[in-house]
Amino acid sequence: MTRSSQGFRDLSRLIVVVLAAVIVIVIFWRPESKSSLQQAREAEQADHRDEARSFYLEHLEAHPEDSSARLEFAKFLSEHDGQRAIAELSKISEDSEEWLEAQRLTTQLYEESGQLDQAQSLLEQLLVKDVADGDLHFRLARIYDRSGKNLSALQQTELALKKNPELSDAYLLKALLLASFDRFPEMIMPLREFLRRRPDDLVARLNLALAYRRSGELDLAGQALETSSEKMQKLPEFWLERALLAKDRGETKLAQQSVERALEFNSNLLKARFLKSELLMIEGHYELACEELKPLYQVQRSNRQFLSLYARAAALSGDQELAAHLTRELARLLETP
Repeated sequence: MTRSSQGFRDLSRLIVVVLAAVIVIVIFWRPESKSSLQQAREAEQADHRDEARSFYLEHLEAHPEDSSARLEFAKFLSEHDGQRAIAELSKISEDSEEWLEAQRLTTQLYEESGQLDQAQSLLEQLLVKDVADGDLHFRLARIYDRSGKNLSALQQTELALKKNPELSDAYLLKALLLASFDRFPEMIMPLREFLRRRPDDLVARLNLALAYRRSGELDLAGQALETSSEKMQKLPEFWLERALLAKDRGETKLAQQSVERALEFNSNLLKARFLKSELLMIEGHYELACEELKPLYQVQRSNRQFLSLYARAAALSGDQELAAHLTRELARLLETP
């Protein structure tokens, strides 16, 4: 037998052995069973929530220190059971990599459920620990805003933007908070920054027109309204702002037409009712102004602006008795702390 024939035979035997080994492996090999965590993820993806929950719990019972899986489980729970999600998040250790994200999600869940005191307390603790980033400052600002703490909200909004200038919503909140302090010229920059990112936002564009008008920039206010969308022109607030701008320009007729359009969209818009009465008085229709305000008395009698306006209309219409009565009510309100 030649050496080449022997080599060929040896190679053939080797191939047969390898094939046999492969067949045995294919027949008898079984894949390793899936982990509870993997099964939880697959069940969640298939929207089998009860199964996913059971598998997550099974995994966490065996691996209570797995902060990553616990955070994942809390996110899963947060869609339907925020309080249980918060309980799971509280088990994540502060020295874990997931801790800050867990705190972020906890504050979000507190805020969404209306637990503002808990959200505020947690965020303030994070500030003490000096771990708050721009987003957490902004969350605290929103909570202060909802609680009526406008100055604190403004301070936190400014810190948020200092740490992260790309927080779009923080620009809008800053502008709205500045409006509450009548700091209208300062509103313009944050509103323009916000609109640069979201040019179609209706609230921001209306507030930009307001900021320009209250800053004495009437032409720029007009431009802001002229570039408004068709959707914006269906808002009563658009026509109210247009009426206020026309009034400031001395265009009384246009102001009257615009305020009537505002009331067509919302007949209960209080600022539009007040403005209509003011415009009637400008035109010398004092009795009509009184008639416009009279139906609002029972509901608005504790409103200082309303009483002042109504008293003025009554006095100008010649009803001195009504004017004196309204003036006394206004004085009592002004004496109230």
